Amino acid sequence: AKEGARPNAVAAAGSSEYGNRELTIRCNGLDTPWGADDLRAAATSGASAVVVPKVGSVAYLDEISAILDGAGAPESLKIWAMIETPTAIFDVRAIAAHPRVQSLSFGLMDFVSAHGGAIPSDGMAAAGQFTHPLVVRAKLEIASAAHAHGKVPSHCVVTEFNDVDVMRAAAR
Repeated sequence: AKEGARPNAVAAAGSSEYGNRELTIRCNGLDTPWGADDLRAAATSGASAVVVPKVGSVAYLDEISAILDGAGAPESLKIWAMIETPTAIFDVRAIAAHPRVQSLSFGLMDFVSAHGGAIPSDGMAAAGQFTHPLVVRAKLEIASAAHAHGKVPSHCVVTEFNDVDVMRAAAR
């Protein structure tokens, strides 16, 4: 299904049907069978950025950049790095300094899951993501690293997506 969806996504990316908008493509990680092919397809799609999950090191970013460059991506194609693991927090300043990175995006749900129960599931809730010390620390490290290097920090969705008031409060 993923291989079949890729050509459709690339065709849609190159279509003028959506007007002159910036396009960002979310790729699979390099730890999947689809990651490298996703990056190669995105390289010449006209996208302005690729979202890459599980970025945990500069070496991983260099590997992604090499795939993009090898596929003919313009230097202007940026990476939105998803920070989703405890070890990524240790390297987040170096990740933010990478020249191709434009944004650091916190992946709360995978981050909580990667802690193997050390963060309870309510750490993913709108309130818990702003009160659990490990989650708050991660958000602070990501924001600090992003701002220090002129990058854009962003944080995740909330699990209460059916409650508009909760979503508004989390966004604030």
